[in-house]
Amino acid sequence: MRAASQRGGGLRRAAAALVLGGVVGCFQPDFAAYAACDSSEPCAEAGLHGCVLVPDAPGRRGFCTDSCDGDAACPAPPTGDAPPRCAVVGGASLCVLSCMNEETCPEGQVCTEVGGVDGGAARLCFPEAGP
Repeated sequence: MRAASQRGGGLRRAAAALVLGGVVGCFQPDFAAYAACDSSEPCAEAGLHGCVLVPDAPGRRGFCTDSCDGDAACPAPPTGDAPPRCAVVGGASLCVLSCMNEETCPEGQVCTEVGGVDGGAARLCFPEAGP
C-alpha cells in the first residue's frame, strides 16, 4: 500500500494494494464521504482527507474519505446496509464501507476485495468503473 499525503510532505510506503491521496481539509461534510473520485483534489475541496484508489484495478474509481478515531466517527452511507468502519489504509485511520459479510453497497458502488486494509485483505464498497 502506498499513501501519498501532503501532510507528511511526500510518500509513505507500506505493503499491499491501496493508494490514498491525502490532503488536509477544513471541515467534515458527511454528504461527500464515499463519493466517487479519481484524485484527492475534489475530496479536499469538500473538506475530506483524500481519495482511496485501487492501483491494480484500471477503470475502478476511488472514493472520498475522511480520517477517523473509531467506527462511530464514520458517516453512514446514503443507501445500502454496508456498515461504516474506521480502518487503517496507507498508514492512516480512514472511514470505509465494509461489505465483508455480503452487505449491500450504496447505489452505484460494488463490493471489491482489496489488500492493505488493517494489514490484510478486506471487502470494501468502491464506485463502479467510470464511463
